Amino acid sequence: MNNPLISVIVPIYNVEDYLDRCIGSIVGQTYSNLEIILVDDGSPDSCPAKCDEWAKRDSRIKVIHKENGGVSNSRNVGMKSATGDYIAFVDGDDFIHREMYEKLLQSIQQNGSDMSVCGFSLYYDDSKKVKELREENLKKLETGNVYKYLVKTNQWDMGEYISTDNIMGSVWRCLYSRNILHDMSFNEGLFICEDLIFTLDLLNKNIKISVVEDYLYYYVQRGASAVHSMSQRKIDNRILSYKILLYKLKDVLSDDEF
Repeated sequence: MNNPLISVIVPIYNVEDYLDRCIGSIVGQTYSNLEIILVDDGSPDSCPAKCDEWAKRDSRIKVIHKENGGVSNSRNVGMKSATGDYIAFVDGDDFIHREMYEKLLQSIQQNGSDMSVCGFSLYYDDSKKVKELREENLKKLETGNVYKYLVKTNQWDMGEYISTDNIMGSVWRCLYSRNILHDMSFNEGLFICEDLIFTLDLLNKNIKISVVEDYLYYYVQRGASAVHSMSQRKIDNRILSYKILLYKLKDVLSDDEF
């Protein structure tokens, strides 16, 4: 398949100051065979109207308006609506390099992999400062049982991984074959670290991963985001996420490895 369809799912809530840049970076991709699914999660600002305006300008855009259910619910709704051969995710306040999907797809096709992952940059919107992040040893992790491999070889500090979303915990810098996601969904009870749980379930499958070492995703750092603002509810949700993660790790690791 030389020109497969890529479905790009964008959960959107309260990001009116960032949304045009986000959607513009997707629309302007060098790989053009895209289905762009904008999931308006009951956003109370101008995002719903912005989504509809973008859909009028580009026929590849599909807009879903729904009641607020959180990022996990939005991604699940998007996946159910997606018709592409490959699936990707972009958060509504972030943006991507214009060659991101061309390079990720090329990596999958050249390596016969099930998914590909790229480096990313922390983009500080107030200062336009960029910090590039990439895992140097990621290319060694090509098949299933990735977490077991990481712990056994002591290549990564698991505590650091859990706290910083290192390795492939973040779904937004990956391109997935639709085939490996057919039985996957995000835990809708989680709105912090939900990527980690999803990724752990996925990596327990016997899949092949290829790596693009370029920094192609811009992860915008802003004080009002869900990650950077904390409340007791968010603290409780983070603790719940860690408990689920540790429970799942027990299934992967033997007692002497855990």
